[in-house]
Amino acid sequence: MEHVEPEQAPPPPAPPANPVQLITVNATQKEVKMNMLTPFTGDRKKLEEFLIKTDMYLTMNEDTYNNND
Repeated sequence: MEHVEPEQAPPPPAPPANPVQLITVNATQKEVKMNMLTPFTGDRKKLEEFLIKTDMYLTMNEDTYNNND
């Protein structure tokens, strides 16, 4: 009879190279009130307008939303 060694478990996976950074809200800053953004529906013709409005909103509130660009 042959002696069989038990299988070893594979090593754990390496941590990701670039961990995902979450956007945090700075509770000491008040958010600049603007019209609510219209949710993007997937219409390609409205994508540029949506991105411009989103960028403007985040720029106006850059002290509130910490994101390291």
